[in-house]
Amino acid sequence: MPATADVTWFRSRFVIRTRPVDPNSVDPVLVLLNPEAAEECIAVRSGPTRYCAKFLHTIGTGAIDGFEIIAATAADATGATVVKAHATPTVADAPGDELVLECDVEQVREVLATATHVGVRVEFAVSTDEGAVTFLGAEPRFASGLLTTDYIS
Repeated sequence: MPATADVTWFRSRFVIRTRPVDPNSVDPVLVLLNPEAAEECIAVRSGPTRYCAKFLHTIGTGAIDGFEIIAATAADATGATVVKAHATPTVADAPGDELVLECDVEQVREVLATATHVGVRVEFAVSTDEGAVTFLGAEPRFASGLLTTDYIS
């Protein structure tokens, strides 16, 4: 029998997003981390202080030419500056291969003192390849008022 209590505190303390990446291009693409507001980046102000991005190769056999956590001065990635970058090209060239990057807010501020947002950028070597990115923001300065909810587009 399932539990009867409904506990929904996780989202008030963490940002977690899993997003598809299918650019049909070999140009770097920003991952849409905040689909509710059609924004590529997550705000850092009084939000998470540690960030982790995981890329999962889902379709194709090309290398990943770029995988980065970026700092920006707006939700649309204005002023994008690389905070952490995976060695490129990577050997993540098969479905199921994963790449992981992490950083903290101090590193974000080190590369872009005026940063207000963080995001993820991916670049495929083959335009028909696809993947998914899971982004996690943890250890916020303050818990938010958000409760855990589903997102259905």
